[in-house]
Amino acid sequence: MLLFSSGKPKRWLSLIMSILMVNTVLITSLPSKSLVAALENDPGSSVPENSMACEIVDFRALFDQLDQKGGDWYKNSNNEAGYLAFREAYVMQSYLLMYETYRDTCYLEKFIDHADSVLKQRDSVRGVTDYRGLSLPAWRRTNEPGTPNPLILDGRYAHLVVETASIAYPFAWFARIVKNDPELCNYERKADIYVRAAADAVAVHDDEWRESGEEGCYIFRKGSPYWCDGVGVPFNQNLGMARTLLKIWQATGEAKYLDRITRIARHFQEHLTLAADCYVWNYWYGHGYNGWSVEQQVSDNTPSYGGYKKYEDFRHGAVAADFVVLAYQAGIAFTEDVHIYRFARTLENNLIRGDGGINEFVSGLSADGGSSMEKGNNSILIGLWMRYHRVAPSLFDNTCQQVAGLSTVGAPGLLVVAYLNWASKNRIPKTPGSYPQNN
Repeated sequence: MLLFSSGKPKRWLSLIMSILMVNTVLITSLPSKSLVAALENDPGSSVPENSMACEIVDFRALFDQLDQKGGDWYKNSNNEAGYLAFREAYVMQSYLLMYETYRDTCYLEKFIDHADSVLKQRDSVRGVTDYRGLSLPAWRRTNEPGTPNPLILDGRYAHLVVETASIAYPFAWFARIVKNDPELCNYERKADIYVRAAADAVAVHDDEWRESGEEGCYIFRKGSPYWCDGVGVPFNQNLGMARTLLKIWQATGEAKYLDRITRIARHFQEHLTLAADCYVWNYWYGHGYNGWSVEQQVSDNTPSYGGYKKYEDFRHGAVAADFVVLAYQAGIAFTEDVHIYRFARTLENNLIRGDGGINEFVSGLSADGGSSMEKGNNSILIGLWMRYHRVAPSLFDNTCQQVAGLSTVGAPGLLVVAYLNWASKNRIPKTPGSYPQNN
């Protein structure tokens, strides 16, 4: 266990955490296929099958239409207001997913156009610095006028683990795609540039890495202009970095990345709780969950805090769920079918309601402590769990129904539509059955 303690809350921090949560934008029996095969990204392994309940016939046309309406999206933005981390990064991911679905290099070309622009926004290229006066190969964040972010203090510039991981992730993903496909040798040079950029960016946070036993996690650098400096980052941020490290490892084979991935996976697994055969977990752990006192000297900016004890919400939880599948496929962690099943049950039993609504938290509650959340209000982002579509059958239909009729989407929504394309090409016939009896 890492970074555990206790203390008293401050009222203004409740508002801050609410803002943070806003901004940080099964099972049926599988016929004749193992769970591993069912989760693999292999569009040619099964006959495409669209849901009878889904109104969308041409998923690819829908994606291209929505992408065109987005224009250049946020490729020419810097990250000082979080636009690259919480918007543009989703667009870049969507192009890679569309390539993996259709093997059409037009989506790789789109990706390259955006990626090259994003690389030009690194601090080291722009010649700008962080709060320490360092110009680094990453993307700084602030709370300048017009981009309010009370989480970052005093108008200074900082690099956040969650944002670096989000931006670097598609760069590493592209490299992983190219380096595992000889037919893409023309893209090797770009792959080398992008994976180096991803590695350089995540290395900015090496001094924020902490190990305890066989576990590991990142912290907010003590003394940084962040409200909870010195505290371990929440689960979604830690696992977002793990997901990026995984793609870098797959592209380079460097053992140091595998070690961190494994430690983060162990850390997360140790904090999972089994409830009615579903996995639930909190937004935070350690000091973030339990709080801290003045005497403990945990944080310079917030001397004491009572802890944040809410469960993870489904939007942040999508990052964790995505990492679990990727780590499982790579044989790093979560190697037993029981883990995937239980995350899928979280989807179908706790998050997706029979009336089509989405519950806010992985525990099955809404933000107001009730039992449901109406459609809309970002509920479309349940589609970011789409890697579970074969083992959580209601997920595809629910997402499809929410997307049907939309004329525009935000950047995260574009990724959801890309996932619908991917899933529609990877579906296998559903068969009646119950959840397996797991120990």
